[in-house]
Amino acid sequence: MDTEKTIDGIQKHLKNLIEKVVPAYNERGMQFGNERYGSWRQQVTKFLDQHLPGESQRFKNKRTLLGVHQGRWESAFESFWRQDGEKVRSYLESLIIDLEDGTYEQPQIIESGETKTTDELSSTNSPLENVVNVCNSFHKVVKQLRSRYSNRETLNVNDEYDVQDLLHGLLHLHFEDIRAEEWVPSNAAKCTRVDFLLKNEGIIIEVKKTRQGLAAKEVGSQLIEDIHRYKTHPDCKTLVCFVYDPEERIVNPRGLEADLSKDSEIEVHVLIRP
Repeated sequence: MDTEKTIDGIQKHLKNLIEKVVPAYNERGMQFGNERYGSWRQQVTKFLDQHLPGESQRFKNKRTLLGVHQGRWESAFESFWRQDGEKVRSYLESLIIDLEDGTYEQPQIIESGETKTTDELSSTNSPLENVVNVCNSFHKVVKQLRSRYSNRETLNVNDEYDVQDLLHGLLHLHFEDIRAEEWVPSNAAKCTRVDFLLKNEGIIIEVKKTRQGLAAKEVGSQLIEDIHRYKTHPDCKTLVCFVYDPEERIVNPRGLEADLSKDSEIEVHVLIRP
């Protein structure tokens, strides 16, 4: 995917797999184990192997991604394909969206014959890189949670508390000591709560979710106050401000990130996603 032309070609091929192949097979019944479904699966996996190898390998790494089906362990790749065509179609559509938005990042490719645990993969990144990767993948996780087998109940991310709950769980993939809602005194003799403190890493994570009445201006004002407040926190070397903006209420997210990610006393990173 070195050129825009290559990305455009991948998008077109994915759309062809979705728009032409899937509906035709679904009309005749395309479920796991069906011969037609098996044929279509081969087409998709061959395409991913050739053009998005990291994405393909994401589902084949049995040591880092495991699922349970009918009481036995199986690779997440098998678990993923043990769904109807519509579920897989949703996954392919999310790939297209990420490619079009320029937010798609290929998963790390593991050399042939080499297996690594999640901890080993995480250790190749700095703590800050792991936090940033979790924030960058957050919206993709939310979208995946919406598509559950047999319409099972899921976590709907409707407000800031939902964002905090899901982010807390994702952070446990990389960190052991996560201190939620720790109190810190402010200059006005009031106490406010830190959303997450990674004490060993010196990282504080502040979480926001946009909504009606909380867009760019309001988010900017709140984060300016937060940045000023956390300068006094003894464990804060780096502040990560994660703003979840699924409705894209912030018109110029990169501009707001650049304006706020400037502070001489502590390292500040503002991440507005998607």
